[in-house]
Amino acid sequence: MKDSIVLGLIQNTALLLALNMVYDYVWVQEKLSKSISAKIITGVFLGIIGIIVLMTPWYIKPGLMFDTRTIMLSISGLFFGPIPTIIAMLLTGIYRFIIGGEGMPMGIAIIVTSGIIGLLWRKFRFNFFSKNRVMEILYMGFVVHIVMLLCSVFLPEAIRWQTLKIIALPIIIIFPFGTMLLGILMLRRFDFWKTRKDLKESEEKYRLIIENQTDLVVKVDLEGRFLFVSNTYCKIFGKTTNELIGTSFMPVVHEDERKSSEDEMKKLYVPPFKCFIEQRVATKDGWRWIAWSNSSILDENGNPKEIIGVGRDITERKKAEISKAEQVKRNEEILNSTMDGYILADDKGKIIKVNPAYCEIIGYSKNELEKMNIRQLEIEIPENEVQRRIEQMIKKGRDRFDTIHKRKDGCLADINVSISILSEGKRTFVAAFIRDITELKIAENKILKLNTDLEKKVKERTSELEKSLKDVEKMNDLYVGREFRIKELRDIVKELENKIA
Repeated sequence: MKDSIVLGLIQNTALLLALNMVYDYVWVQEKLSKSISAKIITGVFLGIIGIIVLMTPWYIKPGLMFDTRTIMLSISGLFFGPIPTIIAMLLTGIYRFIIGGEGMPMGIAIIVTSGIIGLLWRKFRFNFFSKNRVMEILYMGFVVHIVMLLCSVFLPEAIRWQTLKIIALPIIIIFPFGTMLLGILMLRRFDFWKTRKDLKESEEKYRLIIENQTDLVVKVDLEGRFLFVSNTYCKIFGKTTNELIGTSFMPVVHEDERKSSEDEMKKLYVPPFKCFIEQRVATKDGWRWIAWSNSSILDENGNPKEIIGVGRDITERKKAEISKAEQVKRNEEILNSTMDGYILADDKGKIIKVNPAYCEIIGYSKNELEKMNIRQLEIEIPENEVQRRIEQMIKKGRDRFDTIHKRKDGCLADINVSISILSEGKRTFVAAFIRDITELKIAENKILKLNTDLEKKVKERTSELEKSLKDVEKMNDLYVGREFRIKELRDIVKELENKIA
């Protein structure tokens, strides 16, 4: 009897492996989604396996046989779902009915309960992605086979207890773990095909991204030979993939950038195995600037085996940078050659930059000034003047005023300052053009003094003239009065002469 049980288990185990093959090659490969026809065909396959299992049982007595149909049907319910499992239950149940015997009612009850428990476990407890799924299969195995033993109530009473004594121990000890082991095999196939499906989808997404993006994508070996090139790379160089694969990228790089590119790529062989390169390359449209972000692909020992590069055409940006650099250079030349001084300071007054003309005005060197604050040079300003300047700069972004700076030798320099406010991101700068007006101030003071002296002399001369005028007027009054008296006397004399005549 024991030999019969062991032989039957071995034969049934081999048949259960066929269930794993059906799951692997018929079910999971269909991308985990089934049509009704696929489910029916799968159910027929499972039913055939169930029938073959019933054909290789171990017998307790004629008409009373046991096998691993409970494992097959419960696992079928758990992994294949309702339609395939119900079809398998029907086919297996019909065959068990045909066999007949004293154990037929119990056999059919076992078929029904095993399949139903598997389906219910799938619906209410089992999760293919949970961490406890293996233990869940073991728990289900115990429940299925406890119910199997309870189905012995369908046996004739005369053989019921004797049968339980024979089958109870192997069924409770062996069958749940057999259920778990078969479940583990099924889960591994599920995980394998799920990983393969995800990888395929990931590769498809990656391929779509690579083929439709504007960036250049390449993969090269450690000798710089192409292993992969994107469509964008082919397009910019006017070549096909077949023409590029196996060739080196370095010949298209401008001679001026080859050495720096090789030096930068040495970083790909040490952590963090990344580098960034900007280089001119000979494309079908002439020289273009490409910015490459490169990363090494490491082997199992952590050593670089291949290099992935993602490039972007930065020609327009590079032209703008070159133009800006040339403009900066021209501005520097202008600032260095102008006779007016120039100071660039931050919003706290810290001097950032000065030109030679200001150094000459103030007597400090460039290095000395760029360590100083503008307040160290400017004499103390009245608070109302500070406020006026601030308001003017806020209102117009610029201001113009005269002030006094202290030279390195302690002398004072009168200067005229023209200020503009500059912004760069969140930072604010003050640009000041400075003209030394010390000599002009001296000349203005001389002129002012001369004007003052002249006004004083004019006033003195005017006072003298006014006095002389008064004397003239006085004498004139006397002269005019005398003339009037002489005339009166002449009139009197004439009147007397007339009377005498």
